[in-house]
Amino acid sequence: VAKSGYGSVSVGTGKSPAPNYFGSAGFLKVTPSSGSCTSSGDATCTITECPMTGAAGAAGAPTYPTAGAIQITGGADPLSLSPNATGAYTAATGTKLLFQGGETLSISAKGADVPAFNGSIVAPSVVDLLTPTVPAVGQPLSVDGSKAFPLTWSAGTTGKVTFTINAYTANPYVIVSCAFPASAGSGEIPAATMAKLPKGMASWAAQNLAQSTVAASADWDVQLIATAQLGSGLATVK
Repeated sequence: VAKSGYGSVSVGTGKSPAPNYFGSAGFLKVTPSSGSCTSSGDATCTITECPMTGAAGAAGAPTYPTAGAIQITGGADPLSLSPNATGAYTAATGTKLLFQGGETLSISAKGADVPAFNGSIVAPSVVDLLTPTVPAVGQPLSVDGSKAFPLTWSAGTTGKVTFTINAYTANPYVIVSCAFPASAGSGEIPAATMAKLPKGMASWAAQNLAQSTVAASADWDVQLIATAQLGSGLATVK
């Protein structure tokens, strides 16, 4: 059943360049329109292509409803998120690891434009990206679009390690995102999937991800997202 309202509550932690965490939230009431993005792929990888039209309202006319005050507990610190006068939530941040992996993070919203909701998610393991080697600050990751792209990481117990390449300078822009069980310790983006990426500048991000969806009402779906950040930056697809 199509929803007319969507939102997310995200919490993340990472070790680079120093231990840190964040919590954020956002909600949109959208007017349905004829979406022009297409998706394909399989159980491991998703390829998304979206033309850049330059139309500000191409995806519908958004407003900024809120779910009132949001509390996130179960990590090293309790987090509180509150909306401002425009409906935007101010991020909560800190300088420690919020979780190690396996903790149950509980999320509750008091309710406002978006009805009150409660949910929980098991925190993903904090793991280290081993392959590819993260380049020096300011240097792009070199990506060969003609061959399979191997990934390795220090194995965790919970979550899915997700590697995303966003070829944002192309039209249509192309996003390749592949997810692997954290416990596997390795994965590979197939050559056929890599070949979908146009040559040129792109961005990349790696994270260990856990997510679930809460139906706040018949009209509202809210995604609960927890991430352990492995790295991100610019990339060059060759």
